[in-house]
Amino acid sequence: MLRSYYEQDGMLLEAGKKYEDRDLETICFFASLTDAPAYVIQAVSEVYDADFRELWERVKDAEKRKRILHQLEIPQETISVSTMDFFGITPDDMILFWDNNENVSFSQELKTWFDDLKSRFDMLMESGYVVENPLYWILELMEYADENYYRIYTFSDFFKETMEHLNDERFLTLWKIYDEMLHDPVMEEAGNVVFVLEGPEYEHVGLYYFGTPPRRRLKTNWDMINKEERNNKARVTFRRYMALLENRKLRKEIFGF
Repeated sequence: MLRSYYEQDGMLLEAGKKYEDRDLETICFFASLTDAPAYVIQAVSEVYDADFRELWERVKDAEKRKRILHQLEIPQETISVSTMDFFGITPDDMILFWDNNENVSFSQELKTWFDDLKSRFDMLMESGYVVENPLYWILELMEYADENYYRIYTFSDFFKETMEHLNDERFLTLWKIYDEMLHDPVMEEAGNVVFVLEGPEYEHVGLYYFGTPPRRRLKTNWDMINKEERNNKARVTFRRYMALLENRKLRKEIFGF
């Protein structure tokens, strides 16, 4: 259906046709509004849990027009952009996608941070610390991160990997480093910028939640908090750390496993 749509000259997408699949109706509506087929195919892949690249291969060569350019009769050319340029991020934010190639070149500051993490890892491994009830402890860390820094999540694959090696000191040490970072006063101060200050005088301020309220309240709706405060030092550090643990190739480069 979409291939036929992008090959034709007209702008109608099987106008008036009804589908039993309501998700498909939504996609048809979305396609009629945007001149970016990649977005439409991405929506299809998410709705139907399909691989974007496989779907795109079936459609990309059929794209013969863009609405505005077609009307102006101006030749069009599709220009590719990098993920970093598209989202306005730095190579240091691409930890999850590092694959031992030259496409992602980390800053010296990030490399120094990796070295510091490795040194801390080695020290903890030698210290012989003990963690009682590791599963309960890990779940508490995950909850603490979300409530005290907001939207800081653990990748499910790394969590599952930890569960498979719950008695492995190496995995527990990675969580121990995370524990120390979460409770670092510098990180706590940096993360506070998105929350309402505590005290009776602030009880009427901030965003209240439906259902059970969390321990802390955001200053305002998350999308309205400015980018610098959302990407404060603490949140950026924790997200990068979790991306490092999820990326097995890079994790092996840094920690050896």
